[in-house]
Amino acid sequence: MSDEVRGAIEQFWETMGTNDFKAVGDLFHDDFVLEWPQTDERIRGRDNFAAVNTNYPAAGRWRFTINRLVADEDSGVSDVTVTDGVRVDRAISFFQLHDGKIWRVTEYWPENDVAPEWRSQWVERGGNPSQ
Repeated sequence: MSDEVRGAIEQFWETMGTNDFKAVGDLFHDDFVLEWPQTDERIRGRDNFAAVNTNYPAAGRWRFTINRLVADEDSGVSDVTVTDGVRVDRAISFFQLHDGKIWRVTEYWPENDVAPEWRSQWVERGGNPSQ
């Protein structure tokens, strides 16, 4: 089963690299949720995920390089370098699968940040007391 999880995560990052964020949503379970603890945001569902990523200000196309990927029976962790050709960041993402689809992702970016107002229509505040 860890091969299935590994394959799902690799397919996620490969599809992210197409910058077709609606297509990425096809990999998600119907109850998909993405958590960004550092900005205290929760993205619920395929449409909100696609909207946030499509509208994210970028200098160019996003590219993703998997530095490390570890998987077990129903979950996995990836360490990925992300760049738009100008900025370069690392993300650590914890994936959970359900029914063979990506169900939950908790993603950590380089440093704490304040959630930008432009994406508030697609995300929920998560109740982090430090924010």
